[in-house]
Amino acid sequence: MDWLHGPPGHMPDRVDPVVQEVINELRGPLGCKRVGGVGYCFGAKYVIRFLKEGHLDAGFVAHPSFVEAEELEAVQKPLSIAAAGTLQPVNLPLLLWQCARCRTLTTLPRT
Repeated sequence: MDWLHGPPGHMPDRVDPVVQEVINELRGPLGCKRVGGVGYCFGAKYVIRFLKEGHLDAGFVAHPSFVEAEELEAVQKPLSIAAAGTLQPVNLPLLLWQCARCRTLTTLPRT
């Protein structure tokens, strides 16, 4: 996991500005009225982090990794999650349960 922590690193302090710049370009010079995000594995974290007013309007993530309950709590826009069951790099059912807001929005399958 050396790629994650550096150098140059792929933590939120390095990745968030890049994602924000792309959104700014889409909404500004390119004139996009709505912007959606799709993230797989590592990218899922950043789709989830930017699902709020003025950023992404909707998101889809598959096989999410490195996502924290607080990030799910902060989601303000529609989100679809394709989970890989027990192959998750995070325990998605537990993560969704830890997110109090998600407990009221999500029905988890019985295992």
